[in-house]
Amino acid sequence: MEIEEIMFEKFACNYVGYIPQTVSKSLFNESDLISIFRQLKRIPPKISAFFDRSKISKVFKSDHAKKDLDNYYLILATDGTIFHIDY
Repeated sequence: MEIEEIMFEKFACNYVGYIPQTVSKSLFNESDLISIFRQLKRIPPKISAFFDRSKISKVFKSDHAKKDLDNYYLILATDGTIFHIDY
């Protein structure tokens, strides 16, 4: 899956807050995500405002939130592609 396929062309709602600065494909695989990152129980609004929920399987977050550079999300798409989102 490509980045353009998972992102909305126009935003889904009037979202106030952080917007994604960079979106890229990640080199991680699903087993890396489960062992390294924290899986979120629900999709946060800052993800669902910009990305198609029907194409998202799971969302993971880095636990290294002490630095802004390490605060990012990883999206596992339904086809197995992993996207890295920096805010």
